[in-house]
Amino acid sequence: MRILYILGVGFGATLLAGQALAGTEAGRSELSVSGSYSYEWVPSEGSGNGVNNFLGTVGFGHFFTDALELKFQGVFDAMTGHGTTIETLEFMIGPDYHFMTKGSFVPYIGVYGGILELEAGAFGGSTATTGGMVDGHIGLKQFVSERASIDYRLSYQYWNISGSELDSIIASVGLDYEF
Repeated sequence: MRILYILGVGFGATLLAGQALAGTEAGRSELSVSGSYSYEWVPSEGSGNGVNNFLGTVGFGHFFTDALELKFQGVFDAMTGHGTTIETLEFMIGPDYHFMTKGSFVPYIGVYGGILELEAGAFGGSTATTGGMVDGHIGLKQFVSERASIDYRLSYQYWNISGSELDSIIASVGLDYEF
């Protein structure tokens, strides 16, 4: 037990010591990867059915000021359940505004706009369509070194696909690196 305490204190001190100068900085670029998984239990005709949802994101951003970043994101989302598979490929661009830009924790907000392609297949068939989307989000970057951070994000997405309106709330965790 004592060794766990010593390791915990040592790890915490290492993280805190490396974060004195951490934070976002004008002129830097950022590469980010994130993902999420969710499982939804949905009652269907008297029995339970599950829906699995996998989401992966890759992003590239540039800081024009310490607080303002313009970011491009590509997202792949796959959902399976109820005999249906739905896959989307999304491309978004928009600003993120970071608060308290120097420190271990940097909160931010952002709004992106973009396009998506949705392909749905049910029981062997398949249809594809393209639409527009908006993503509003809040997040928190936890810097683990001067340039690397863990990114916690909560997003609300609104999609308009061929006149149909869909929305979702997505929680994700990712890694960011500024260079």
